Amino acid sequence: MKLGIIVITCGNDAERNRNFKETIKCIKKQIYTNYELIVVEQSIDRKFYKQSNNYKYYGIYKDDLINRAWMRNVGAVNVTCEKLVFIDADMIFQNTYFNKIVEYNRELFSD
Repeated sequence: MKLGIIVITCGNDAERNRNFKETIKCIKKQIYTNYELIVVEQSIDRKFYKQSNNYKYYGIYKDDLINRAWMRNVGAVNVTCEKLVFIDADMIFQNTYFNKIVEYNRELFSD
């Protein structure tokens, strides 16, 4: 089962940048590696985080904040997987997090 991991982030302050990097580290340390990673970032000052070849990136510029649900939809429309996992850019989790999601889905939808 391939997961579509969608990370959303808003703003450009130093703490948000630090949190974003930690969240990406958590994702990269996952034992379960069958996933597609998409980052959706909204900036009001055109100072976007450094993009990476490790994920699909969608930078959105807008003068006022867009709601997070809209940003999640941007990611969902652009992912190629059926199972989506939405992550905020300040989440920290264990390296078995994706395993648990996959196991839960298999139990939930098994015949």
